[in-house]
Amino acid sequence: MIYDVIVIGMGPAGAIAAYEAASRNLSVLALDRARFPRYKTCGGGLTAKVHQILGPGPFPSIEKSISALRLSCGSKKKTFSFDRPFAYMVMRETFDQMLVDRAVKQGVDYKEAFPVGEIREQNDYIEIHSGIHSFKGRTAIGADGALGVTSKWLNPDFRIKSFPGIEGEFKKRLEGINDSAIEIEVGHIPSGYGWIFPKQEVFSIGAASFSNHPGLKAFFRQYASAVFSKSPLPPACIKESGHPLPVHANARFKLHSKRMALAGDAGHLVDPFFGEGIYYAMRSGQIAAEAAERFIHQGTPLSGYSNTIRREFYPEFKSAGRVAWLVYRFPEFLFDLTEKHPGVIQLYIEVLSGKRTYRSFLPEILLTAFKRLFQKS
Repeated sequence: MIYDVIVIGMGPAGAIAAYEAASRNLSVLALDRARFPRYKTCGGGLTAKVHQILGPGPFPSIEKSISALRLSCGSKKKTFSFDRPFAYMVMRETFDQMLVDRAVKQGVDYKEAFPVGEIREQNDYIEIHSGIHSFKGRTAIGADGALGVTSKWLNPDFRIKSFPGIEGEFKKRLEGINDSAIEIEVGHIPSGYGWIFPKQEVFSIGAASFSNHPGLKAFFRQYASAVFSKSPLPPACIKESGHPLPVHANARFKLHSKRMALAGDAGHLVDPFFGEGIYYAMRSGQIAAEAAERFIHQGTPLSGYSNTIRREFYPEFKSAGRVAWLVYRFPEFLFDLTEKHPGVIQLYIEVLSGKRTYRSFLPEILLTAFKRLFQKS
């Protein structure tokens, strides 16, 4: 049998791609090397833009709806509250399983514990090998992560650009912490940020650096210790793990071949400001499924997929990178700016909600910063 689409990796990018392709009456085979539900190192924060992919909700896997942001810079803290949720907290085991189940219900032929070894692209099909098994497809979608097989197969000589992140899960026994708000800390982590994401049973506390700082683990533990400083009995870390943040690469990074398209982390489609990747994973999965349908039914080259990603994502990533440079280089100034001009945070919440782009947010924050500097002088 030759499938219309073979999806490799069933995280958010792959599961959405598989679901969307099956919804278009394409025959879909989905492979994943893991058995679900499986643990995934991730803060588990979904921005409200997820509604653009999954509809209005509510989603059964959501642990908390977040409508408050606590911004922290050293000893300074400021909480901003909003009328409606701008983010949702999930445990990736549950959320990813929901997306897999949704795809299977749509008719996807799903095989777990099938690690992909070799990929061969022929004139008329693409062949995927997993152990003794071999599968043929008219197209394939690589969604197996930044360190997966598909990204390396399509870009064998490309030096992978990723930055470190580390996260720990702590039992909820923290005094004086508002678990209806997420915390974003700037200034403690060099060229990066720390976070506290509240879930039902745990707090996810993490840190990420966009400069490959060698001391990230030490900074993470210092940050976690500071969080627990008011607790008489600091909770033990249940689980601590690291992971790469495959932030947006550049135009030399290939997103497609004749029959393969890369989605999500495999395509390095991660926001370089706060490392948010789940929305971009799911949206790229959608676009990849649409491109596969056009390729199969109309013969439209998969270069159209790459063009759409570069047109829709790359300008946003470029602006997000410039915002990151400002915030991580001048964290105290930007913190003070948000205290004097809380509208800046409101504008950023609109970015998270999909009502505003980074491209429109960047000029606003620059203008406000210049006005603040002029007032000080």
